[in-house]
Amino acid sequence: MFGEDADELGRELMTMRFDPGSGSRVVATGTFRPDSPLLRAIRRAEFVELLKDTRSLADGARELRSRDERRVDAFVAVALAVGEAAAARR
Repeated sequence: MFGEDADELGRELMTMRFDPGSGSRVVATGTFRPDSPLLRAIRRAEFVELLKDTRSLADGARELRSRDERRVDAFVAVALAVGEAAAARR
């Protein structure tokens, strides 16, 4: 999944802390090695999100997501994929 082992990604996600932020936001915190599987997967997913923005621009979009918005979308994509993989094994 995003080039990494789903179980390892799940273990790393489980070490994170999620706290309420302002409005409908959630603050996610965690400490990972720069070469951790989770960070590698997020970088790969972020590249996919960047390609989506590039296609949107080619289709005439006037606004693109910020780097932070893309990174959040990439994190969510990885987390959802891990959850779906875990559910499929039940």
